Amino acid sequence: MDAEKRLPGLCGLRAVFSIGIVLFHVNKLFHSVFFGLLSPVYTFGGYFGNYIFFIISGLLMAFHYKDAFLGRQYPLFLFAKKQILKIYPLYVLSNLAAMLLPGSKISAGRTLATLSLTAAGKPYVPYNEPAWFLCVLLFCYLLYYLIGSLSFLLPSLYLPLCGLFAAGGMLLMKLDLEIPFLSCTCGEGCFNFFLGAFLGEAARNPGAGRRVPLIAACAVLSIFTVCIACFGLADMPGEMRWNISVICLCLVCLALYAKPLTRLLEFFPLRTLGACSFSLYLWHVPFAQWFSFLENKLGLRITDQRPNFVLYLVLLIELSILSHRVLERQRRSFS
Repeated sequence: MDAEKRLPGLCGLRAVFSIGIVLFHVNKLFHSVFFGLLSPVYTFGGYFGNYIFFIISGLLMAFHYKDAFLGRQYPLFLFAKKQILKIYPLYVLSNLAAMLLPGSKISAGRTLATLSLTAAGKPYVPYNEPAWFLCVLLFCYLLYYLIGSLSFLLPSLYLPLCGLFAAGGMLLMKLDLEIPFLSCTCGEGCFNFFLGAFLGEAARNPGAGRRVPLIAACAVLSIFTVCIACFGLADMPGEMRWNISVICLCLVCLALYAKPLTRLLEFFPLRTLGACSFSLYLWHVPFAQWFSFLENKLGLRITDQRPNFVLYLVLLIELSILSHRVLERQRRSFS
């Protein structure tokens, strides 16, 4: 309840950007329907969605666990058990759905990497490919726990260590090594997760003002808006992925501190969709693949894919809500 009161808007923000991820990943299966209207989402929606999710995860980790980790009040085994119980059942089921798809190529190495949550980029990705996010997220959780342990005797190490891991993430993004947990995707996760941890410092302080971060976020977004209008997002000065990270960080700030936007993001349908965004994220690709397979098998594929895409989206949301209620809520009650 305390988190809901002090961090409003995040659930709705997840809802908005989870739809962007869906559009980014399923565009080819549905012939890029509505491309003219949503072309920026089809092109960049996956970057924005993943980066927003990592930033929010880092923010919430700092908000909920920093004191417990720095005070060594939370054993590593208990923390790891809680996180794995929360994500693993749904992670496995979504990968199983992808593996059972006719024509899926199954290998022992990829299966082992998938089931052990080590398919975090090259050379292996999970069968449900977007699920790499969960492998990297769990790795970020463990890094954050390590920071808490190292900062136990000297709390002033906390922020420098967060900065060090964020810089390490930037380096991995640049190098793009073909090694598990040292690939570009892992770098993206670490960089954005620890950006969120920095933002979590402000969120943890109830006496921190809203004005300064709000003005800063608006100013930075204004600069980026002008640059995007002049150059386009892909051709802006600087690394595109780092630019997107800064934009996403500013958007999370607005969701936290801009009251009109916060009230909009607290709209009930957005909060409902945001609550099941984890399920939506894990199901959207396997469900789209099965939907397309059955379309072809039953002879229901039509030239105009707009009706089928709308039907897919409605069914996906229903599946995600059901999955959230049956799997996520139950597992959280046990953890």
